[in-house]
Amino acid sequence: MEITPVSVPRDGMGGMGTSRGTSPSGTPSEAQAGAPADARPEKLPSAPGAAAGSGADPAALAAALAAGQAVSVVGAPGTGKTALLLAVHARLAALPGTGPDDTLVLTPTRDHATDLRDRIALDPERVRTAPAARSIHSLAFGIVSAHAAVRDGAGTKFVSGPDQDALLAALLEGYEEGRAAPPAWPAHMTAEVRRTAGFRDELREVLNRVMERGFAPADVLAAAQAARRPEWTAVAQVLQDYEDQLAVPVFGGVDTAAVLAEAAAVLREERDAGTVAGRRWSFSGEIVPRYVLVDAAQDLPDAAVAVLSGLRDLGTRIAVAASPDTGTQGFRGGSGSVVAAVTAHGAPAIAGPAGHRPIVLEAAAGHVRGAGAIAAVSQDFARRISTDLARGHVPRAAADAPDGGSRVRVALSRSAAEQSRTVAALLRTWFHDVGTDWSDIAVIGRTSGTAAALRQELGHLGIPVGAVELPLRTDPATAPLLRALTVDLGDPDALDGLVRELLTGPYLGVDPVALRGLEREAAVLLSRHAGGAPDDGGERSAPHRSVLVRALQELPPAQLPDTLRTLATVLDTAADSADADAHTAVWRLWQATGVARAWRARALSSPGDPINDRLDAVLRLISLAEKLGDDLADRESLRARSFAALVADQEFAQDSLAARRTQAAVAVDSPAALAHRSFSRVVVVDVDEGQWPDPRVRGSMFATEALLLGLTGGEPDPDPGAEYARRRRATIVDEGRLFLSAITRAADELVVMALEDGDTSPSAFFDTVAAHPAVEELTAPAAPLDDGPDAGADVGGDGSAVSDLLPVSARQAAARARSRFVAAADSGADTEEWADLLHALAAHGVAEAAPENWTAWQEVTTSTPLLGPDDEARISPSTAEDFTSCALRWFLTRHGGRTASSRAQSLGTLIHAIAETHPRGGFADMIADFDEGFAEIAFDAAWERDREYATGRRMVENLDRYLRESFEQRPGLEVAVEVGVDAAAPQGAPGAPWRITGRIDRLEIIPGRAGAPDGVRPVDFKTGKTIVSRADGTTHPQLGVYQFALRAGGAERADGTRVDGEPAGAELVYLRNTKPTTREQPALGDAADPAWAETLVGGIAEGMRSARFVATPSPDICRSCPVRSSCPAFAGAPVAGADDA
Repeated sequence: MEITPVSVPRDGMGGMGTSRGTSPSGTPSEAQAGAPADARPEKLPSAPGAAAGSGADPAALAAALAAGQAVSVVGAPGTGKTALLLAVHARLAALPGTGPDDTLVLTPTRDHATDLRDRIALDPERVRTAPAARSIHSLAFGIVSAHAAVRDGAGTKFVSGPDQDALLAALLEGYEEGRAAPPAWPAHMTAEVRRTAGFRDELREVLNRVMERGFAPADVLAAAQAARRPEWTAVAQVLQDYEDQLAVPVFGGVDTAAVLAEAAAVLREERDAGTVAGRRWSFSGEIVPRYVLVDAAQDLPDAAVAVLSGLRDLGTRIAVAASPDTGTQGFRGGSGSVVAAVTAHGAPAIAGPAGHRPIVLEAAAGHVRGAGAIAAVSQDFARRISTDLARGHVPRAAADAPDGGSRVRVALSRSAAEQSRTVAALLRTWFHDVGTDWSDIAVIGRTSGTAAALRQELGHLGIPVGAVELPLRTDPATAPLLRALTVDLGDPDALDGLVRELLTGPYLGVDPVALRGLEREAAVLLSRHAGGAPDDGGERSAPHRSVLVRALQELPPAQLPDTLRTLATVLDTAADSADADAHTAVWRLWQATGVARAWRARALSSPGDPINDRLDAVLRLISLAEKLGDDLADRESLRARSFAALVADQEFAQDSLAARRTQAAVAVDSPAALAHRSFSRVVVVDVDEGQWPDPRVRGSMFATEALLLGLTGGEPDPDPGAEYARRRRATIVDEGRLFLSAITRAADELVVMALEDGDTSPSAFFDTVAAHPAVEELTAPAAPLDDGPDAGADVGGDGSAVSDLLPVSARQAAARARSRFVAAADSGADTEEWADLLHALAAHGVAEAAPENWTAWQEVTTSTPLLGPDDEARISPSTAEDFTSCALRWFLTRHGGRTASSRAQSLGTLIHAIAETHPRGGFADMIADFDEGFAEIAFDAAWERDREYATGRRMVENLDRYLRESFEQRPGLEVAVEVGVDAAAPQGAPGAPWRITGRIDRLEIIPGRAGAPDGVRPVDFKTGKTIVSRADGTTHPQLGVYQFALRAGGAERADGTRVDGEPAGAELVYLRNTKPTTREQPALGDAADPAWAETLVGGIAEGMRSARFVATPSPDICRSCPVRSSCPAFAGAPVAGADDA
């Protein structure tokens, strides 16, 4: 069994010590005689700012707490609950006999606690011994650790989320490799399934839910045997093995799931020992708080009820504030049961000796956050999804919404790239024209993964975005360092992958075109070194070794180009340090990259530069190596290779040990991460069908909900279908709470965005918002801002702008200024204004603003055609589509600009292989092949893997449906797969000489009638998102060239047999949609111009012989173009996929 070290968290989680401090400041107040045991909820005005309405008087609530009452405050988002609690805190601190440690504020998260600590007014003359605000987990860990220090002589350690994930990964790996006896997995949990990140996520989820509630492995086993559920038996064994690892000295600790249950157990011991609020703990010199104020209780995990009840039993008076409809922690065990427990009639979980005082803040007051359209829209949405309307915290009618000037707009985008540009332009407009500070703007995506992708895109577009830590295994600065320590440097293929990763990453920054040039330079150097003719640098001229690997291994360092010399130093350092201690090895590797001084200069000169994030990641890696080494008695026992493998297994980000950047930046994150913050203006994206709401029922693999019911004595619904439907409804409500939390972060303006690109459509949430009468439509740019050399220029005939959105980057501003300058010069108008702007941009390093860089003003490098008049132009059907779409893209990708295969391409290759192997369908065999092949595709994050698996499975289902239906409709159909075509130009053909070669995914052979020859019909499967129109399908270049090649030269099977016949049309089959989508092309002889395909081939052949290749910008092509940084029609645009450093 492998053991995973643990880490110690921040947020004051070691705050309770064993030293004795000052004497307690007082004892709990006694209940006043005659105080009511409970009261009906009071409907009070919401609390503006730090003051409350007449009924929600902080002084009165403080007095009620001091008198022994518990207080619960329920209100809609933005009604002043947090402000009210902080005002109560100030009143309690002013009560006679109340000490500085007597009042504690608790929150669901560390960030929220940090924010409240900054807002709590503390008397500088009164010294606290503990934080004024803490997360619930911080308090629980402080209690558990201090108690363990007295009981065992040493405090326990905190197992963070990344550590827990890595520990579980090691446990599963041990099962698979035979180092530990594995559980009896159910048959459907195959080895392929168990290797997926999604399986590990579900297993971690069920373990956490069980441990939060304090259940032991024996309890789970008993429930499994009673219900005859083999998956629960497996959970019981994994839980036992996991707890055994946590119990190992040095490596052991307590994780976020178990810490609340353990803290509740300690509190029960304290109650039995006679400990009371206002006095010291029996195991610590700190004071048991007399008053606890809980903010955002809707996001507390269910297990927090036991901790609050334990504090109440010690005499602590508790006030709780909650917004029942905006919980964001449902996926982490926060089902909302805490709100029910602390606000129910009598509130048994927190009620003091004088009872419980429930308060409801009205949401109809004008000072509610978002008063106006935002409040009207959010309250309308709350009425649709709330299960707590009886509380009265949401106005019953739309007419009761508070009046105000807030604004809500919606926008649809034709592509993800267009959406990113629109968001960036909108943010710049808010900042420059409206005057909203960057830090008062937020962009909220459905998940942290989609938010991270958008954050990177906005950073490329020049928007200052807040830093969010990526897992070290995926951060661009640390991932290659980890792989350098773990990869087998003796494996040529593995070494080649590492070489390319280091070259194209942030350390060396080589783009695809430059990489091709480096390969050619290396090939020439190898040739000179060997005394022969240079080979093609793009081919592997020696077995299993690329030209770059050969150059690194065969050439003396002095002969290597500077870039490769630096790379060789990094690789040599990695080889020499793999067996050193982790901290030393990581430090040496970082020094070998040689970027420390340059990155430091960039970070100091520009605090908003993304290089700060890369430096932070490196610092986290170095600090983690040092800390884990310090955790071991013998630092030398943690080898660098083992450390790197350990960190590479962690799918969650380690806490950053570096200081957070404090400059103004836009917050881009998930609803959970921004749940307790407010902003002036907010953009909410991802409101797409299947994305938000995400209807997938979580925890279904291990039937988590049913297991918890069994453990607590409940009975699951005997009808599995009804139970699944109930859980699906609950999932949609949970998704609605996330969405409501997101849209209520805005005070002044809210924009909700969705995609409508033919493959993706807006969700019901978007439609609900868009249908509200207070909502306006955002006018997005009429054309993508970056799609041409005149990017951002006016396109209206009168010179008016099509959109009031500003350029999204300095490069785009230069493109717009250049366009206006040229237009003014051509029309004889004044050019001074635009010339001044261009001069200023050029002076600040924007190369596109300098006339000497304008390609239209420069001589071309050569006018020699690519091919001579007698050279044969080689055309493939897919080349025909590429060339006609954009000749320049075809030219550049064919000559070194093609990037490595993406995951989407790998998935498409897998689907095509399945189509070839199973020409007649058969879903069971097809999905088995898919699962096996999909397991070989590497993903950086679990969410990405799950998304692509769902997409791939849908494509397999559609492929099977298409294949089965094709045979059902034509029982006598004969099919050939992966058929080759080869047709040469006849004498005198247009564009000759040329040759067409290629492979057809599927060729249908149609029997002839009445002696007519057989017909052949090529079918091409498409796995991409973009679907051509029916009209464009009739003249689709790829299908047309297939038909023309079949007519001119026939086809040949893999075994060499010929397939001849007259082309009878062709078909494209798109597999990514909810059902197969087809586009048919009629036979060439049936077309209006039977010779159109021959004319097309001739034109392509002539174009390939040209000395000029014209760029043809379009949104669909440019969005995924790997060479647009080299495209003159894309001046000012960001480079997709470029590293943000």
